[in-house]
Amino acid sequence: MELVYAGSITIRRYRTKLKGHSVGFGKCGHHGSFFGVQKYGTEEAAFEAAKSYRRETSDKLGLTTVRPSMESFWERVTNCGFLHTENQSNQYFAGFLDGDGCISMSKEYLICVGVSQSCDSQIPLVIEYLQYRYGGCLSSTKRNARTAHIIRVSGLSSVPILTNMATNSILKTGQAEIALHCFGGEVSKEDIYNQLANCKLLESYQRVNAREYTDRLTLPYIAGIFDAEGCITFDGSIRVKLAQRSSPSLLGMIHEFFGGRGSVENNDYIVWHAADAASVLELIEPYLVYKRDQAICALKIREYSTIHVQKRTVDDKNHIVQLASYIKSQKYT
Repeated sequence: MELVYAGSITIRRYRTKLKGHSVGFGKCGHHGSFFGVQKYGTEEAAFEAAKSYRRETSDKLGLTTVRPSMESFWERVTNCGFLHTENQSNQYFAGFLDGDGCISMSKEYLICVGVSQSCDSQIPLVIEYLQYRYGGCLSSTKRNARTAHIIRVSGLSSVPILTNMATNSILKTGQAEIALHCFGGEVSKEDIYNQLANCKLLESYQRVNAREYTDRLTLPYIAGIFDAEGCITFDGSIRVKLAQRSSPSLLGMIHEFFGGRGSVENNDYIVWHAADAASVLELIEPYLVYKRDQAICALKIREYSTIHVQKRTVDDKNHIVQLASYIKSQKYT
């Protein structure tokens, strides 16, 4: 297990020169502080002071939480090999953006690709990696008592991410192609604005024939859409749910991909239980980012609950309780 500290550390620059690091705590903003390079002498010293202040203040405010041990951000990115395999990385983000991405055009005709994820404890790894991969502006805001972390990639900077969506997405391929016309000049920007607005209607999503893109339905893609729209719970047994109200045809394809396991409910979501849930998680876990820790915990619970029934010790039972508590806590972080 490891400690997770609240708050965030933000780099502050004046033009191209680094001034220091700001520490903020969201709604507890009056506890924020600034650690300047001029005061501490070096960038490293200022950063260490900021980290120390963040830890101490998080403990003082009672905001520090515990989770199963995880590696640091960059180590995790390095060890998630698929993130450095271009095809699989592109497929993952296509699925994630099909679930939680938004392509829009402002009244000033500026194209923007936006992604939002809610997490109160820290900026989600997938949001950080999206920025690392595609650039863009990252911001955080309170939304319905939750902290939403938003990344926006606008203008010409959005071309690489739109090109990936046009090539690998299923639900938003058409939207990405329309948005890319903005940079070619062959379609008027007013027409693009109206077309994108129409694409966001539920009936427009439901008219998309996902089966035209069967070759794009891969494990990395499904992991991406699961990170955006999936849910893992434990109440005596593992339960895995994937919602996709926008496209019953895509939902049906995913259901068939896993051999018809689980059940499709109201053309809105698929639910897998127990052994079926474990089978699905085992396949997509290597490609998950945002919900990878939850998947690993759920699979470990399954192992302790089934394989080791006769040899289960008190420590095993306590470990199951810890893992189940962590999975439950992720619904509110």
